[in-house]
Amino acid sequence: MIPTTHPTVLQNKFNTFFGISAQILGTVFLARLIIDTGVRIVYPFIPQFSVGLGLTVVGFSWLIFARSIVGLIGPIFGPLADRYSRRKIMAASLLCQSVAAMGVAFSWQWWAVLPMLFFGLAPAAFFPASQAYISDKVVYQKRGRAMGTIEFAWAIAGIISLPIIGWMISTFGWQAPLLVLTLTSLLGAGLVWFVLPQVEHRSHLSLNRAEILQVWFRSNVLAAVGVSMLVFVAVSCLMTVWGIWLSTSFRLDAVALGLVATGIGRCRRSEAGDPAQGHPGDRSQARHGFFGRPHLQNGAQGGNRNPAHRPKGGFHSPPQYQEQPRVRPPAGEGGVR
Repeated sequence: MIPTTHPTVLQNKFNTFFGISAQILGTVFLARLIIDTGVRIVYPFIPQFSVGLGLTVVGFSWLIFARSIVGLIGPIFGPLADRYSRRKIMAASLLCQSVAAMGVAFSWQWWAVLPMLFFGLAPAAFFPASQAYISDKVVYQKRGRAMGTIEFAWAIAGIISLPIIGWMISTFGWQAPLLVLTLTSLLGAGLVWFVLPQVEHRSHLSLNRAEILQVWFRSNVLAAVGVSMLVFVAVSCLMTVWGIWLSTSFRLDAVALGLVATGIGRCRRSEAGDPAQGHPGDRSQARHGFFGRPHLQNGAQGGNRNPAHRPKGGFHSPPQYQEQPRVRPPAGEGGVR
């Protein structure tokens, strides 16, 4: 009998815990980190990018608005991922971001609106495709662990990527991080295409247009969409304003703004929670989606689950929707009934 090597034991433990190999999870994580870096790259450095493009701060803010409004077409990328495979859509979104970053770097004034629209297409296409890919690859009971780990990419983009971007702007100019993002997005697209295997779709149903509209107008779906929109507006206002405020009122340069972004990223990391505790998509955590610091999470993580004794400071959001298994989970496990 051939003895089991230590790396093999670690790989088996990783696969058992997350329900997916480290290679696949790491590849999706890196791709998501590149996308999140592209989303966050402009916010702390609006004064620097606006000067580089020859625009006012207000003018560049309109470009950010144009990029964000593209997200409204995000629902069409779900069916495209079902039809053309999740991997192709993820790779295409990274290629789209590469073109966008290159376009902004060599644009002037309002000519930057077109590449900014491409910037908006990248996350709108990547997010549903990547989540569908993980859902296809990981069993339902462990799906939240994998998704929760990938969600750390947003915080890591703020903790690591933004300080580096600030240093690059201060040292080499405002175009330098965009050119680096162009290269890393190309590499990410190649990584997704050549490393990630194809997966079999696990969709149980094929809905027609009328059935999709019926789902859209359910009260719980409208509530989830409404809350998400309000949270996004609040977060976007903060992300857009704080860099301008610190730059104009306190004369912080790009390096200092990047370090401030690190502190914000660490707070965001605390909101993501512990992947070992699952994800709002897991059955045991489905009723405990929330935003807040760790001291607000005691009511959801193992402690007293009595609603009357949960911390009053916690913010509880509706559970995230994802495809439910056909087999009803055993009673007492918090499954959807």
